[in-house]
Amino acid sequence: MADIEYLLEAFESGALVRPDYDTPNFVDLALASAKLSGASGVPDTRNSIELSRRIGDTEHLVFVLLDGVGMNLVESMPETAFLRSHLADELQAVFPSTTSVALTSLATCQWPSTHAITGWWTHIEQIGAPAVILQFASRSDSSDLGKMGVDSASVFPVPSAMSAYSRDTLIVVPANIANSTYSRYFGGGQKSCGYSSMEQGVTSVINRIRDASEPTFTYLYISRVDSLAHLHGMTRPEVQHALYEVDSEMAR
Repeated sequence: MADIEYLLEAFESGALVRPDYDTPNFVDLALASAKLSGASGVPDTRNSIELSRRIGDTEHLVFVLLDGVGMNLVESMPETAFLRSHLADELQAVFPSTTSVALTSLATCQWPSTHAITGWWTHIEQIGAPAVILQFASRSDSSDLGKMGVDSASVFPVPSAMSAYSRDTLIVVPANIANSTYSRYFGGGQKSCGYSSMEQGVTSVINRIRDASEPTFTYLYISRVDSLAHLHGMTRPEVQHALYEVDSEMAR
């Protein structure tokens, strides 16, 4: 059987999911989030309009991205777990469904074919080699692309839509990446802060909303489950333990 036949058979059986613009998806959510946060010039899709309606024009909008926590993990949890019991809907990921691609789609409200980040590694023409795009470093020896004369605007040609958010915006990410080239690009110049523990990150969001005097948008990125899954494998106890830590923090 030819490769294309294997692929089509996998789509037909449901073993693989065919990308579909019309299915509610991650880009629709990015568009809805940007629209609700006051970004001008953001286009609507049928699904982004419906997501905006369901989210509502809330005073404080908190976007929590749990990297690596797909439906396979959520459905493995007890029905009483916070994440599973509060599941509102399922969205289709962008393709490829890797962190660098998804985060850039969230920042830009664009599909990978437009924002140009199509994998964990991306070929950089200026150095004639692939780079680890989130680390903004060469793949071969982790050299900083900036020090190699690579301009970040050439690597990330589509600006972050977050620069146009009119709400008081804060980007909350792990401390080790808070001031990275990619994090600065992702936030579009908005305020950011780093956290050293998941509890500290969640607490900073809670305190911010409690003390706010105007409408806010807060983005919280939690990478713990994804990092441990890459290190140990999806089925290891360390990953399950981290998942339940995340669940407990979300319940706060």
